[in-house]
Amino acid sequence: MIFDYTKNLQFESSKPLEESVESLSSKTHQSYWKLFLSGNVHDSLLMGSVKKEKVKLCRKRARIINSLTPFFYGKFAQYNGKVYLQGKFTMHPFVKIFLTVYLAVLFSFLLIGLIILFDSSSQSFGVIWLGGCLGLLVLLWIWKKLSFGNIEWISNEIKTALN
Repeated sequence: MIFDYTKNLQFESSKPLEESVESLSSKTHQSYWKLFLSGNVHDSLLMGSVKKEKVKLCRKRARIINSLTPFFYGKFAQYNGKVYLQGKFTMHPFVKIFLTVYLAVLFSFLLIGLIILFDSSSQSFGVIWLGGCLGLLVLLWIWKKLSFGNIEWISNEIKTALN
C-alpha cells in the first residue's frame, strides 16, 4: 500500500518471550514533553507501547513535531523455539486518512478542471490543480526531510533491546 514504508519485517530475539517484551518495554517512553522542552535537537526517544499482542513504536525528537513520522506496528510471535517481533513501518492512521482525503479532493478537482477546460476557454482551474500537485510535492519533500533515518533508528533500538 502507498502508506507503508516497508513490507512485513521480523526481528529475532535471543531472549524468552516475556523477557523480550519487558526489555523492549523498558526502552520505550510514554511522554516526551520534557525532551521537547529542554532537549537538544539531536536527542531522540523511542515512544510507544509494548505488549505481547500489540507493539506500537515511533521516534520522537526534541523540538521537532512531525506527524508524518513512520510508526512500527507489530506483535510478538513464538515458533520453532524462537521469539520474533513481526510488523511493519507505516504511517499513523490519522495521516493515512488525511492524505487519502487530500488525494481524493485533488483528483476530484482534476476531473472538474478537465470538464471546465473542455466546456469553456477558462484555464485558471488548471493553475489551481497544478498548485495542489505542487503542494503535495512540497509536503512529501518536508515529510522525507523530517523523517530521515527514523526507520533505521527504530530498527536499531529494537535489535538492541531484543539481543
